[in-house]
Amino acid sequence: YRLKLKSMGLKIRRLNPDDSDIQKNAQFLTKVFNNGFGAKLDLETLQQSNMTWVWEFLGNITQKGLYSYFKEQYTSKQRALEDIREARGFGNKLSERQNQRLNRKRQFGCLVVEDDFDRLVGTVTVTQKNPYALPLPIVFGADESDYKFYVSNLAIGSNYRRKGIARCLLKATETLARRWGSDSIWLHVEAPNIQAINLYESDGYEVVGRDEWWRFQNRILFKKIL
Repeated sequence: YRLKLKSMGLKIRRLNPDDSDIQKNAQFLTKVFNNGFGAKLDLETLQQSNMTWVWEFLGNITQKGLYSYFKEQYTSKQRALEDIREARGFGNKLSERQNQRLNRKRQFGCLVVEDDFDRLVGTVTVTQKNPYALPLPIVFGADESDYKFYVSNLAIGSNYRRKGIARCLLKATETLARRWGSDSIWLHVEAPNIQAINLYESDGYEVVGRDEWWRFQNRILFKKIL
């Protein structure tokens, strides 16, 4: 996938956990997704009705939310790494559960694709997550084995779609998943997003479930065995 991206004048790297890089990724995702609540806003209509402030307001909320999320995750990852180093430095042996918990926290990151001018054209987030859990900070009764290598926020800039970049990012996540010791990759996709569904199915993903009616979402859960 690196050679394919290079042939298009693009490069792939991990997102740096500094403020400027995190902000850059949050801005890109906000632009691609319109807003973090999944609403499809008609920007042209808003402009014609002098309601661009609605777009700007929602965009600002989304961008701040994404920035806070990535910042919190990278901070948690750094703390986990420090705890692991500290335990090893003092010769303390972590229990299996402690080791699993810390490893889960440190296994978070973003892969980004840039052009020759360092402008983002694609991004994807990888983490350890229970794909069946409710979106709560704490999953009660969940075991560490319930957490899977989970892909989210796969986004490609409008001028670079249908060029194979999304597939390259998926291949890159597979490399990372194997490095982290995972034997499968999990992700959700909105049911109406036929283009994304076709992409995942053609790449070997299989449907393993979908949201219950009471979640007020209509997502399909995909899984790929590595």
